[in-house]
Amino acid sequence: MSVEGGTSDTLTNLTKPRTSATLTLRIIKSFEYRTEKSLVLHDVNLETTTVGRLKEIAKECICRFLSS
Repeated sequence: MSVEGGTSDTLTNLTKPRTSATLTLRIIKSFEYRTEKSLVLHDVNLETTTVGRLKEIAKECICRFLSS
């Protein structure tokens, strides 16, 4: 890894392990009005998290957001 002028030549997808990823999900609030909300999930394990589990996590976050 060489650093020249404050930048690194390491690929950004290799800087964190697959067990600690940050994902940004786009939650569609309204198709009619084309409104959306971004949901940022930190420390997601890409090796063990399934699509089904990811959907559950998103639903839990949305429910928490709506109840507060």
